[in-house]
Amino acid sequence: MKFLLILLATFTFNIWAEEAPSRTFRLICKVQYEILQETLRQERAFTMYGKQTERGIKFEHRMNDIPAYAFEFDGNGLPEAFWHYDSHIEFSAVLSGRELVYNFSFYNYAGARILQTVFQETREVELPMLMYYNQADFNYYSGKLIDSEVNLNSWVNERGVQIKNCSMDIY
Repeated sequence: MKFLLILLATFTFNIWAEEAPSRTFRLICKVQYEILQETLRQERAFTMYGKQTERGIKFEHRMNDIPAYAFEFDGNGLPEAFWHYDSHIEFSAVLSGRELVYNFSFYNYAGARILQTVFQETREVELPMLMYYNQADFNYYSGKLIDSEVNLNSWVNERGVQIKNCSMDIY
C-alpha cells in the first residue's frame, strides 16, 4: 500500500510539473526623447514579455505618441521646425541561447507630412550570465551593429528618440 501511495504521488507530481507554466522572460528598456518645454531629454521605460517561437524567445513593443520635432519648408524654401506627437518607435528582439538580436526603428516626418522610418538598426549582444543569474543588463550601443538604415537627407530629425539601456530577467 505504501508503494502504491508513493507511485501515485510521483505520477501526480509529474503531471503537475508538465502543466506548470514555463519560465517568464521579461525585457525592460529605457527610451530617451526630447520635449518642447525642456532642454534635457526625458526618459521612459517600456516592458516586454517574451513568447516562445521556433527562432527563440521573441519580444516586441511599439510606443506611440512620442514627442519629436520635424522640419517643413515655408514658401521661400526655408526650413521651419514644428513639434508633434505623431512619432513612434518599434523595438523587437529574439533571444536564442545567450545571444540577443534586437531591432530598433524610429518613425518621424521627413520632408512631407508622411511618417517614415528615419532610423533603423539591428544589433546583437551576448548575454553570457543570463542563464546563470537569470538577469542581465546591457547598454543599447554595446551590441554589435549588424544592419543600419538612417535617413541622412538634410533637415531630418533621425535621432530624436533613442534606446538607452535594457535589462532582461527570467523568473
